[in-house]
Amino acid sequence: MTTIDPRTSDENVTNTRNDYYDLVSVLYHALESAKTYACYVQDATSCGDQELAQFFEECQQHEREHAERAKQLLAARAAQHTPSDNPTKQAPANPQPMTDEPRMDESLPDPTVWPARSFDE
Repeated sequence: MTTIDPRTSDENVTNTRNDYYDLVSVLYHALESAKTYACYVQDATSCGDQELAQFFEECQQHEREHAERAKQLLAARAAQHTPSDNPTKQAPANPQPMTDEPRMDESLPDPTVWPARSFDE
């Protein structure tokens, strides 16, 4: 079993600067919260409680704003990043712009096709 010295910084363990790690964490949690609030809106609407549905919609909107701001901050910092900031990593030759749309990587298998192998193997 590997033990991590608690005095070792997260940055050294993850090889990711803390400010990037923190922003990615905020982005993730804001998006997860926005998704959760959408369920709460549906629940309140199905119960006929429009006041509560509106409250959850406001909460969801705040989380969307937090997520958007985190994306902007990440993009700005990524644009300022130079390969000399981390000599072991090279900057990508063709960085992809940050968007809300998922990017489909053509090298990945088609997720709609069931694996051809048998479970009896």
